[in-house]
Amino acid sequence: ELSLFMSLLIIGGAVFQWPLGRWSDLIDRRWVIIMICVGGGLSAVALMMFGEISRVAMYALAFIYGGFTFALYAIAIAHANDQADPEDFVEIASTLILVFAVGAVIGPLIASA
Repeated sequence: ELSLFMSLLIIGGAVFQWPLGRWSDLIDRRWVIIMICVGGGLSAVALMMFGEISRVAMYALAFIYGGFTFALYAIAIAHANDQADPEDFVEIASTLILVFAVGAVIGPLIASA
């Protein structure tokens, strides 16, 4: 069960990359980032509330949650690079991956307190 749940998170992230990335090319990336955060938050709440109703609901919501949350980094990098000079792209990407990693470590600690 856990392997299927985690697989659906990853597959959701892969599936949502293309449409969300394309959408961010068409409209302001800041709006796409806001919508990704709202979608990720709502799907997390829905997963918490409805995930125990059935396995199918849990798996579908995991797919949606993964789709939104895993797409956030790519859109954030694209937005940051839109604001920067090309010679700064690598530095920006490495800084953002560090920030995301720190959040991944500290977030669960804060949430569990």
